[in-house]
Amino acid sequence: MPKVESFSVEAICHSTESRERVSQCILALTPAALRQSVKMNAKNAIGHYGNEITLLSLTLHGREAFEAADSFIKRLPNSDLLELLRTSDLRQNGSKVHIRVSKQLAYKDLIHIAGGDNTIKVTLAFKGYIKSMRLDQILKEAGLLSSSER
Repeated sequence: MPKVESFSVEAICHSTESRERVSQCILALTPAALRQSVKMNAKNAIGHYGNEITLLSLTLHGREAFEAADSFIKRLPNSDLLELLRTSDLRQNGSKVHIRVSKQLAYKDLIHIAGGDNTIKVTLAFKGYIKSMRLDQILKEAGLLSSSER
């Protein structure tokens, strides 16, 4: 049976963006009860065009990872959950599921699946054998999606 192993969120903060605001966007994807206790990691780097960027990230494990993943999935609009399930073959890589969401909407405390450059990457990692499972099965068996939901 699959279980949530980790919940990771990462975003690029460009030199034209406020690091505090991008951090807020990342934290907005976690449950409110965890936001004060999570540790944000920052790494300075050089972007593709030689510009300075900061890579901001956080990773949760154990119970906190489950709570964050549960909150994230429940906050997805129905249309986005359906899109996630429909495109799961493009998002699953081994035991991980990769999802990109809008950085602008996260700042408004909303979650919306998005593409492009100005996004936040969310990675759900699972323990257990999931190789031959569909994403909806994984989410149900991990306790993130009930059979009656959506």
